[in-house]
Amino acid sequence: MNIIISQPKQEDDFQSLEHHITSASQNDLVFFPEGYIKRYEDVRNVAKLAHSKGIFVVTGYLDKDSKDRALIIDNKGRILLDRRKTRTNEQLVEPFHISLGEMKIGYILCMEILKGYEQLDQYIDMKLDMIFHPIGTGMFSEAQFTEWIREATRISEKYSTTVIGTSHADGSFQNCGISIPISYVVKKGETIFISKNDTRSRMYNISTERTYIFNTKNER
Repeated sequence: MNIIISQPKQEDDFQSLEHHITSASQNDLVFFPEGYIKRYEDVRNVAKLAHSKGIFVVTGYLDKDSKDRALIIDNKGRILLDRRKTRTNEQLVEPFHISLGEMKIGYILCMEILKGYEQLDQYIDMKLDMIFHPIGTGMFSEAQFTEWIREATRISEKYSTTVIGTSHADGSFQNCGISIPISYVVKKGETIFISKNDTRSRMYNISTERTYIFNTKNER
């Protein structure tokens, strides 16, 4: 399977996601950031598109109260994961793993990366093939960039799995004006790639562990 890792600009529609889905090969997986889908009615439209193209989709969406939710859609258009985001002062909200075909997939949403190392083993009773980490906007400092990569690496090593993250290409945390777009893949504590201030989409082949630039007309 190929995983297409995108860092789109924030959009009111889902044009970039639609383009990636239609450009992918059947049974590929398209991975987009936290909160990319802005309306729940568009979740249903994305599910129909994923089914029509035979594509898996991992991303996040905003509910009617503009709160972030986790989202995984399979290649039959079925919503396999839909849950709210963990609050800062609480334990990780379940579920954060599902079966995706023959794979066991984990999911931690944005700042949940800071809870994963200590808390995931309280709940996970299986070997995860990979953990997806959708991020909203880019990092607000070099220190945060370093911290989140470190935490992803620690989690991937502790749980002997692959952790994959991506953010939007634009916007900033609480409109602070600073944003370092990020995407990465780390496997069992080893770096496959880390993208910093480079918003091109990438394709990661999970069998060969190689990455390629996935060109798309919608990227800056």
